[in-house]
Amino acid sequence: MEKYSKNYKNPNVVNYCIKYIKEFHGGGVQLIQVTPKWTDDFQSFLLKKGNLSQGSAAFYARILRSALKRAAANEMILRNPADVVQKISTPEPETAFLNIDEVKALAGASIGDSYGAEVGRAFLFGCCTGLRISDIETLTWGKIETNPHANQ
Repeated sequence: MEKYSKNYKNPNVVNYCIKYIKEFHGGGVQLIQVTPKWTDDFQSFLLKKGNLSQGSAAFYARILRSALKRAAANEMILRNPADVVQKISTPEPETAFLNIDEVKALAGASIGDSYGAEVGRAFLFGCCTGLRISDIETLTWGKIETNPHANQ
């Protein structure tokens, strides 16, 4: 896992997973000790931790599965022991939507200074286009394509 963390996009999350593995196992664990039962017990441990949500427990279990998959692909183990273990289900997030009257009310609201007004316009732009805030933040005129035949 420590070797795996060096090539992971965010090594800190793998390091947290390592911390939970050490807490569960009472220290480090050798790859040969990781069996389907061990993997299932580790997932149960994550689910019972008071400070982790079910979604977080599923996330750390996915990190372990991914590392085991990489170990199997690199022939460090014959097969991934997590393949035969049921995954932790993740609850569907509750998504809230604004109705058209709420969007109209926001459009007419005064939002303080010019920065607040700019944020408000960006939010309304996102409501009308369906773009995420991360997409709006990086949007430039060069990224906008006009196609007069798009609706035909």
